[in-house]
Amino acid sequence: TFRQYYYWFKKNENTELDIKMRKGEKEFELKHRSLSSNSTMEAPGPGFRFQIDATVADLYIVSEVDRSKIIGRPTVYIIIDVFSRMITGCYVGLESPSWNGAMMVLDSMVADKVELCRKYNIQIEAEDWPCCFLPKVIIADRGELEGYGVGNLINNLNITIENTSPYRGDYKGIVERFFRTVNDRIESFLPGAIMK
Repeated sequence: TFRQYYYWFKKNENTELDIKMRKGEKEFELKHRSLSSNSTMEAPGPGFRFQIDATVADLYIVSEVDRSKIIGRPTVYIIIDVFSRMITGCYVGLESPSWNGAMMVLDSMVADKVELCRKYNIQIEAEDWPCCFLPKVIIADRGELEGYGVGNLINNLNITIENTSPYRGDYKGIVERFFRTVNDRIESFLPGAIMK
């Protein structure tokens, strides 16, 4: 009967192999593999492992001099502590993702946050944003933190740089989700937001 056939079909079915054959190895690893751990398990405490990423914001910026002129979309860099989920560095610039932008966000990461906020007329106390230190490990995505300049960063500051595999944003899920959350929040009230 059909029920008997379906029973034996399901009993002998290899779901993992089916998905790999239909959708490919890359999509299986990204969307369908079983999860045995999470990012927080990789960090024994705060300040050990940071995730860094850059994205072009879904927002147009206009000129301060002439508001009818669009000057472009900003690139936003963020560094987040894996254990505590605290933002430890941020940088917004008009250049495309580059080594210089990555260095600016790393400078923001180690800066005294009270002084950093004071530059932008924001008053905070030291305990409001208590992070101005170097991590043991930085996870990046084979972009800006790969090449000749990274060797100096590793040798001089004693930081381990881990680059993820291509097209594997899930290895830096914390910072990727942060960008999505920011985009969801800004598109509702900013006039230059790009609507899908």
